[in-house]
Amino acid sequence: MEWGGKNSEGSDWIVKELMRSDDDRPLWVCAWGGANVLAQALYQLRATQSKANLERLVGKLRVYTISDQDDTGNWMRREFPSLFYIVSPGGYGHATWTGMMQVAEGADNEKVSNRWIAENIQQGHGPLGACYPDVAYGMSRLGRMGRTLRNVHASPRRL
Repeated sequence: MEWGGKNSEGSDWIVKELMRSDDDRPLWVCAWGGANVLAQALYQLRATQSKANLERLVGKLRVYTISDQDDTGNWMRREFPSLFYIVSPGGYGHATWTGMMQVAEGADNEKVSNRWIAENIQQGHGPLGACYPDVAYGMSRLGRMGRTLRNVHASPRRL
């Protein structure tokens, strides 16, 4: 069912997984950018479910985001106060993961340098290390940012 013309394949999958009656395990949703797909799923559920069922479905969600990169995180936390939501709020510039891209007093800044990457990853560490690119703009370049964090909550049921 399309709601408001904003549904996507991703929001439809979230709704589908939450609606599964044969599985009451929590559904972890990890967001490494804006969380608008999850917001759309919640918007759709609120428009199509009873209040009691909406609360039950929201109670199954576990959300982990690295920052509020759009306004949907604030909206979800305001509109669904019982939503389990892990975030370092304050906007994109205040996210905790930005530490890997900046020289910071008191931190081991050597490990975010091209020299460290060359010595510890690229050179003499096999073919995968050899194709690891140099840093152009912080350690996040080409998808290295925060990818292991999604495994913090070892759950086979993640979207």
